[in-house]
Amino acid sequence: MKFPLGNDEKTDKGTLINRNFQLGTGSFDFLLSSIYTIRRDKIGLNIESTYKINTENKQDYRFGNQFNVSGNFFYWFETPGFTVLPFLGMYYENAARHTEGKVTQINTGGTALFASLGTQLYYRNFTLGLTLQQPLRQDYYSEETVEIESKSRFMVTLIYNFSLKRKDDLFKL
Repeated sequence: MKFPLGNDEKTDKGTLINRNFQLGTGSFDFLLSSIYTIRRDKIGLNIESTYKINTENKQDYRFGNQFNVSGNFFYWFETPGFTVLPFLGMYYENAARHTEGKVTQINTGGTALFASLGTQLYYRNFTLGLTLQQPLRQDYYSEETVEIESKSRFMVTLIYNFSLKRKDDLFKL
């Protein structure tokens, strides 16, 4: 679940800034995610997907629901002290159009397909990810006078992986 914690009413000279550039959405939203990984020896495939169900905020604005899925082939490479997983794959995203009340908003929603290249570095409980995504195809909903286009994306992620006790230890008194 996503909570409405970021500012969603920022203005510039008395005019509300475009909703897509606000720090928050002002809505409670629901996330459904799945991850599947299969590996044989050092070669594997990772598939991840997410569906985000958006609700209306107090201004009666609702971002369109969003779906994305990625598939990446990876190679498992171990060195003393850390593990490296370089990967190559595809990323697809789809977003429904936004609405304000019953009015569908222009220049919102659409689909895109990206080629992905990157690596993940694992050291103890930390994961550092570097990903480059290059658009292959895109079809965003836009009016005739506006052109919406994705450019290359570069992402850096840092994750701390919490370790729980072994399952057997949880049932010991």
